[in-house]
Amino acid sequence: MLQDPHAVSEQLERLRDDLADFTSSDRSLAAVYRDALLEERASSTATEVRDAVTGTYADALPTTEFDRMEELTAPFPPATEWTSHESAGRWASDLLDGLPTIAVDGSELEPTTELNVPVGLVQVASYVNHHTTDGQYALDTESAVLPPTEVVVGPEDGSYTYVDESQVQHARYERETETVRGLIEEYAEHDPPPVVIYDGSLTVSFANLFDDETRQRYIDSMAALLATSRANEVPVVGYIAGSQSSDVADLVRKLRPTGLGDTGLPRDAAIFAPMLDTWGSRTALFESQRDRSLQKLRTTLPRRGVRLRRPPSVCVRGLRRG
Repeated sequence: MLQDPHAVSEQLERLRDDLADFTSSDRSLAAVYRDALLEERASSTATEVRDAVTGTYADALPTTEFDRMEELTAPFPPATEWTSHESAGRWASDLLDGLPTIAVDGSELEPTTELNVPVGLVQVASYVNHHTTDGQYALDTESAVLPPTEVVVGPEDGSYTYVDESQVQHARYERETETVRGLIEEYAEHDPPPVVIYDGSLTVSFANLFDDETRQRYIDSMAALLATSRANEVPVVGYIAGSQSSDVADLVRKLRPTGLGDTGLPRDAAIFAPMLDTWGSRTALFESQRDRSLQKLRTTLPRRGVRLRRPPSVCVRGLRRG
């Protein structure tokens, strides 16, 4: 707790101009990239854009919606009838009636020096809302204690060891995806099929920060999750609040290396924000290519013979209701 919040407030007040300049600069940069993207869209097809950045490893590529949509963003038709949050809530309630939604999230406790024996703890909670009039839901938690053998690491020759707190984080990721897979299989035969909301990205580019063995743990976990989703035809939606990604911005800079090559990368959200002016609006679909992480997601489900080679950014198959 802050002991002197007034002092902090006064310092922030003195920094008002600096903060305003930072915000203005960020918006200006986003506007430059927005204009460039719109110019490319007006003069090029999706195929031409993809061809133009071949070999540049752009973090995003346009899909057929780049050509098909009238604009780069599209309004959500039902939103035209919404006059308040309450009316939007009623629309959602009607749409979700009888449709299970599944959410999974985890927490962790890293090893502490206050204990002589290093142990970690991972807890995964799942929530299934059936959206029925009787309020049916299922809430479950599962905890796992990680013994020293899972949190103490070192070279193979045993010359030294140390407690690696990040092992708890890795174990949490594996258990979260395992829980999602189990729920997909449990509810796969439900009519209508459920929707799974995954708290995080469905790409694993962040795992490139780890060593090869750890990175493979993440790749294997996500590949198995997406393969289970595909085999059971249960959609998994990756959700990130306040995304900081700049994938489309990277595409724009790769298209215009001379004019934008020395600039920073604005957030994609800042590029599209002025174009998303109504509830439910969305951008055209872009295919994620960040660090080529999607190409690494390969796995096979032995019981079903389903092989996941390279998942598309979105697969829509008879999922629309109403």
